[in-house]
Amino acid sequence: MAVEREKVTYRLLENHIFELKVINYIQNIWPESQIVYEPQGINKDSKNCDLLVQKNNKYLIELKSFHPQHKPTPIPYDHITKGNEIIMDG
Repeated sequence: MAVEREKVTYRLLENHIFELKVINYIQNIWPESQIVYEPQGINKDSKNCDLLVQKNNKYLIELKSFHPQHKPTPIPYDHITKGNEIIMDG
């Protein structure tokens, strides 16, 4: 396993599992939606977003998972362009 060979950390593995759970959830509530994982941005040097979900509208989704023992990381608001709505819980 990659974790045992120290090629990946448990936190990275947990993050990927979280992303897969969210993708599965979206597919369950919107089975006809199209989901693109880490879509290419307009600028090649720009930051990637985690998901692009298209149904009636387009939604760029940045996922953040956390664990109580890990250091919190603030969301980089400076990468969010004007005209986009930020929706998140506490």
